[in-house]
Amino acid sequence: MKKIYDGFDPSTQLTGDEELALGVTREEVYGYKGKKYFVQNRINMKHPVTRKWVPAILYVQEKSGKIFCKEEKEFLNNYVPIRGEDDEKEVSSRK
Repeated sequence: MKKIYDGFDPSTQLTGDEELALGVTREEVYGYKGKKYFVQNRINMKHPVTRKWVPAILYVQEKSGKIFCKEEKEFLNNYVPIRGEDDEKEVSSRK
């Protein structure tokens, strides 16, 4: 599967078929502080305090292509799903 950050041009609007080819769906695009992030994968990570395995999300920032990992619960509490232009405007206004 092609990774989102490999040759991804963030200024390009993706069609539904292109999103599926990249392994991304509209439900997997999130916004936080005016930036867009694509969920790359759902994984397990070791919690830094409890040292127990917890569900986590591996995600990529749209513009920089940087890869991040965050505990799933924390990610879903802070990041807003983007499903259309109205959602993008709302995320941009939260800077």
